Amino acid sequence: PPCPGDTNGDGVVNFADLNAVIGAFNTVSGDAAYSAAADLDQDGDVDFADLNTVLSAFNGEPCF
Repeated sequence: PPCPGDTNGDGVVNFADLNAVIGAFNTVSGDAAYSAAADLDQDGDVDFADLNTVLSAFNGEPCF
């Protein structure tokens, strides 16, 4: 993706993206709270790997 960690496609990694991952944290595909956008590594679950992606890019340079 053009901006790793950007769950909503706005070109920046910020609280909105962090909130998306935290909101879907510890869910798997098929769960009601699962979010494909929050599953940043696309492995079927939202876990520490996805959270780490957001935190690593948090408040970095915008990318478009």
